[in-house]
Amino acid sequence: MKKAGLAGALLFASTLQFFIVIFIAQSMIPGYSIYDSFISELGVGETAALFNTSLIILSSALILSALLLYSISTTKRFALLIAAIGVCGIGVALFPLDNQPLHAIISGTAFILSILAVMSTYEMLPKPFNLTSILIALVSSVALLLLITNNFFGLGQGGIERVFIYLNLIFTALFGLYLIKKT
Repeated sequence: MKKAGLAGALLFASTLQFFIVIFIAQSMIPGYSIYDSFISELGVGETAALFNTSLIILSSALILSALLLYSISTTKRFALLIAAIGVCGIGVALFPLDNQPLHAIISGTAFILSILAVMSTYEMLPKPFNLTSILIALVSSVALLLLITNNFFGLGQGGIERVFIYLNLIFTALFGLYLIKKT
């Protein structure tokens, strides 16, 4: 398998496993609310080991994918961004929500880098899929701004955070599939 295809497989599989773990962990905590609760709340308490391990798997796959993609001339910016997101993800797992303000700084950095990573794929993707990267980056930016300003648009803090995170996870999985198909 070529480097891009292997990177794509890592992106797709690691994102999918993280998505699944989020849903499993949410169901394990009585009273957990996707409306009120941040996803990072899954990184403390009874679901901490499951969630943080899954996040480290995702983050490690991002870093490994970045190493594979860096040698491909058209993906250097994207590779550097996802490597940085991977490092931030490991930081979020090592310094969960109850380690403030460090957790907020690291997760906030990962959020901003995620928007930049999605935007960086615009030139790599064929039309009209490349427009999707701009749309997702735009919606993610609005969701992040709403989250920062405590304007949850009727979705609650957990809901607006999920708009951001789920969009970026879905895009990462789809981009992984694109890389697999391209090779």
